[in-house]
Amino acid sequence: MEAPDPSAAADASGSRGFYGSNRHFEYRASIGLVFGLAAAFMPAGDGSWYFVGLGCVLAFAAIRAWTTRFMGGAAHVHERKARKKRTLLTEGPFRFCRNPLYVANSLGIAGTCFMLAPAWFGALGLIASLVWYSGVASWEEGNLAELYPDEYPQFMASTRRLLPIPKRRPQPTDAEPYPWSKVVRRERGVLSGVVLISLLAAWKVGFFG
Repeated sequence: MEAPDPSAAADASGSRGFYGSNRHFEYRASIGLVFGLAAAFMPAGDGSWYFVGLGCVLAFAAIRAWTTRFMGGAAHVHERKARKKRTLLTEGPFRFCRNPLYVANSLGIAGTCFMLAPAWFGALGLIASLVWYSGVASWEEGNLAELYPDEYPQFMASTRRLLPIPKRRPQPTDAEPYPWSKVVRRERGVLSGVVLISLLAAWKVGFFG
């Protein structure tokens, strides 16, 4: 899901409360920091859920890379730039849900918690992050519905917000995917983080003796 410029929406942080507001959008990344730090300082699990967590983290990296390939430079697009492009993404992972990046982030948070902490904390991380990102996405979707008054309601009718279960096939777009070489370059920090967290978790649970 492309993100409109938060300053473009004079929305209702005060009147609506925090959840699903502009301020919620601005602090959208904080949940990963909170759960990541908490997991790092919690006692390690017994290691039996390490590979579940590793699978979640690898899925996070794969979905994020796939999404980035179709979003290109639009991951943090400003509303002015989006209006100029007039392109609504419905291909790639957007065929399955409207917010694949938030699905990926939820898997990454859960996977990190499964690897670094007891299993119950991983389950809590998954549930909490899905609820958190659903609120962020609701604010974004309101802006996108204004930006694309004809296309976006149809897109909403064909896909779900987070669950990767399309209601029906959305209309394709003419968006040109990013080359994989650019995707890897752009996501090198994420890929390095996945390797670092996986090794740290393996050391924490005692796989290195």
